[in-house]
Amino acid sequence: MNAFLITPIAGAVIGYVTNWIAIKMLFRPHTAKYILGVKLPFTPGLIPKERHRISQKIGETLANHLVTTDMITTYMLSDESMSAIEHEFEKYLQDAKVPIGGIILKAVSPLLKSNRIKAGLSQTIGGWVSKIDLGKMAEEQMNAMDIAEAERIIISVVKRELQMITAMGGVLGFIIGLVPGVMHLLTS
Repeated sequence: MNAFLITPIAGAVIGYVTNWIAIKMLFRPHTAKYILGVKLPFTPGLIPKERHRISQKIGETLANHLVTTDMITTYMLSDESMSAIEHEFEKYLQDAKVPIGGIILKAVSPLLKSNRIKAGLSQTIGGWVSKIDLGKMAEEQMNAMDIAEAERIIISVVKRELQMITAMGGVLGFIIGLVPGVMHLLTS
């Protein structure tokens, strides 16, 4: 084999393998490993080791930025939600065979659209929702999740990107491996 290609190919293999190992070490091993009672470094993997802190931060992000009390209240009071409530109320009146259901619905329907009622509902819904700690719920669910399942979920979301990172290790290793050959050609 041409000596010019040996270094780039070796660099590509090393770059690919080291990136592959680094990605695996994010998730594996799931638990600490010991040899003769001495804990091996980098065990457990980064995500299993920091799962409680990661879960806490994801929970905080969820509650503070992604699904806030104001967002839920706004959604619950949207025209679409209010129409759905009106429809369910109408269905209830029909199913219950309320004799004056039509009259009740005609009286209640404008109230559901009233800004005064919406303001009151906003306070009520906001009060209920604020008592629910969505961040804590999400954190507890993530901490209770089996780490192998969490790994499968994360990988399913970013599989292509992880494959690209691994491949880029090979490409960069190849390019870096070309440098000595090119330098040798330029100096000879």
